[in-house]
Amino acid sequence: MNPCTRCGLLVDPEHVAFDESGDEVCASCKMLEEVGAGDELANKALLGRAFSGLGAALVSMIFNPMCVLSLLAIGLSASALFTLERHPEYHRAMGSQVLSTRLAAGLGLLFGISKPALFMWWFLMACRLRAGISVMAARVARRGGCAAGWCAGRLRSCERRRGSGSWC
Repeated sequence: MNPCTRCGLLVDPEHVAFDESGDEVCASCKMLEEVGAGDELANKALLGRAFSGLGAALVSMIFNPMCVLSLLAIGLSASALFTLERHPEYHRAMGSQVLSTRLAAGLGLLFGISKPALFMWWFLMACRLRAGISVMAARVARRGGCAAGWCAGRLRSCERRRGSGSWC
């Protein structure tokens, strides 16, 4: 019976396990090594998700067909933030990377939302402007002017159609 190279426990030759460097270890030490490797993989995946969301958000500021990249950025960043909040065990395992993960995910969310929000604002302002023009045209028409008389005759098409009563 040989001792475990990590904890010193005597290991039965039938139940011996080997670590990555080839040393004999007991089953408990081997299990701890595998759990640590799994935690490291999960931490890297979470960090990758946060920075992928930030990258997708930055690319969406330049090229964003049908807001697909914005939606991808929002989804990746939000899932990274929710995972950090729901599972505090990541805080111990990630150590100092928690702050960079939160920062990357937060910026990804902010930049991912900004362009669709800007487009929505432009759309609402255009609809408001169009509704305001329609209201003005209706007021002028009630006062007896031509249907598009709100332009006060500045357009030649209005001057030509004034007698016809049609919309310019």
